[in-house]
Amino acid sequence: MKRRDVLKLLSLGAAGLSGGFFTIQLFNKEAPAIVFLTDQPTTDLFYVLKQLKQYSDYRISEQPISPVPQDATLFLHGKLTDPFADGTPHWFKTFTHQLRSRKRPATALIALEPETDIRKESIIIKSNGQIVDVLDVSRNYADIIVPVQMGKTHLSLQDGTISVTHASCKHKLCQKQGAISEGHLICAPNRLVVSLPRPSKFDALIG
Repeated sequence: MKRRDVLKLLSLGAAGLSGGFFTIQLFNKEAPAIVFLTDQPTTDLFYVLKQLKQYSDYRISEQPISPVPQDATLFLHGKLTDPFADGTPHWFKTFTHQLRSRKRPATALIALEPETDIRKESIIIKSNGQIVDVLDVSRNYADIIVPVQMGKTHLSLQDGTISVTHASCKHKLCQKQGAISEGHLICAPNRLVVSLPRPSKFDALIG
């Protein structure tokens, strides 16, 4: 897949994905942001993270996609960079070449974004202790799908309030709570934590 095709896939949001919710925001223009298409998400992600260890922590998004050729895209200083241009890290050139040389199609889209500049007005979603999405509280999202231990949890963000529309946990208390506009929504069985910008007297709901 050519770089412009990767950008087209990203600009269409969920188009091209077999399911789920995907966003990319370049929070920190100093650290590189990377998007790649692969058939070996765990192995390739481990390799990329080893190369980025000198930078701050990264937010990682993973989504299944319809089969496409494997490829990688690099953002340096907030701008799209040719993977083989002068100044591109040698490891990324090698990584991109390896991806493009594989005969099997990619089945997953992985995005790594520096999370050091996540805005205070953002809603932060964590699964199993890892940040899986960051949402702008001022925007509306009808269906946010979060992979969790027991399957998938569906969230909805409307007019500054967020709710669980479908829960995979047994008692579904988090779903029964309805929409909240502050504090934390927690589903302990799935190790899911949704943090809203403002504190609340009722800080958590255990699902």
